[in-house]
Amino acid sequence: MEHNHSPESTALADRHYEILSDVRRSVRYHDHRRRFYFNLRSTTNIVTMLAGSAVMGSAFAATAVPPLQWGMGALVAVLAVLDLAAGTGDRAVLHTELYRRFIRLEQRLLDPRSLSSEFLTSIESEQLDIEMEEPPVYHALNRSCQNELLRSEGRPELFLPLSWFHRTFRNLLHFPNLPATQRSRAFSNDGGG
Repeated sequence: MEHNHSPESTALADRHYEILSDVRRSVRYHDHRRRFYFNLRSTTNIVTMLAGSAVMGSAFAATAVPPLQWGMGALVAVLAVLDLAAGTGDRAVLHTELYRRFIRLEQRLLDPRSLSSEFLTSIESEQLDIEMEEPPVYHALNRSCQNELLRSEGRPELFLPLSWFHRTFRNLLHFPNLPATQRSRAFSNDGGG
């Protein structure tokens, strides 16, 4: 069986690889974000329930300690307000939906018929539609997802460095000065695809 290695087919395969890689990075990114918000919500709920129970227990105890009651009551109130203000539930749902939409794009890109210019253009258009609905990116998390993808492809030599500070706060801070993680054509020309 003869393979078509024309410049057009190589360029099309490179384009397919870049789009698929971007979509896979987005899948990982939104999976991390949704898990972060679900875990944050769960932790907040557990601490709120424990603190609320402590307030109720000390209110009925014969040796109630008013400062403890006030402190625990304040903790419950602060956590409830922070959870409401942060909108952790809504954000978890948003990232779950974005995750699912990118998964559907990835499934379509795995179809052998996806190696056509028209098909890839339609995928890129859908990808842009999804990206318009995305909240601002967390650049360190995005880079971390890029590195996960490179690890899964067996290409750790292409990792983009992240400091311990960036790794630790990747879900909390945007790090706007961290360079974006975009695949270059050089990535796809060295055997990816």
